[in-house]
Amino acid sequence: MADTLGQIVEVSEANNAVVRQLSIVSGPVPDTTPPSFVRNPSAEPLSGFAWVRWATNEPTVGVVHYGPSLAMPDSVVVPAPADTGHVVMLPSLALHSRYFYAVTAVDLSGNMAIAPMDSFVITSGSVDQIPLVPGALELSSPMPNPSRGAVDFGLALPAAARVQLRVFDLLGREIWRGADTELSAGRWRIQWPGTGADGRPARAGVYLARVQVGDRALLKRIAVLR
Repeated sequence: MADTLGQIVEVSEANNAVVRQLSIVSGPVPDTTPPSFVRNPSAEPLSGFAWVRWATNEPTVGVVHYGPSLAMPDSVVVPAPADTGHVVMLPSLALHSRYFYAVTAVDLSGNMAIAPMDSFVITSGSVDQIPLVPGALELSSPMPNPSRGAVDFGLALPAAARVQLRVFDLLGREIWRGADTELSAGRWRIQWPGTGADGRPARAGVYLARVQVGDRALLKRIAVLR
């Protein structure tokens, strides 16, 4: 029988044969420590999609936010069960475009960690099955034109060059900028997603597409309908 040494009134205090020290041990301490990234998220961009890989110090689930603007409007949920290593595919990405992404990891106690935002560029090979070197530099007309959404251009490169597509309104203000990409000789498809830099659809009107190829600039007009 345990005695309280007078801390609690007992029926008899004369039966205290042995005194022992009593230690109170509390229950499990709640986990309030967020997970940490032992391998920061990295992207492997391919033609029209990308893999994102990372690892944490404890099992986690979470989400990958991504998009062509800093708002990162799209997301892919990291599926259960929780694990320390993750590989997630980001689908349906526009060619020759920069995408921003950030990974949120959540452990089994609900603690959250967010990796720093990063970005990657989607590129792809020449549209030729057997690449043939074009004889001259050419940029096709926009397709479709007018357009209610994305617009494609065909670009013929007689030699490797750095290529960038930018879109301006008629007042000369830049509304969208694609990635500055090194392309090999061949025939390429370049796309404007029909949005502004914020990812929102461009307003109806006429725009000027400028494709910079090395030190040369190729211009085309685009009509946008809404």
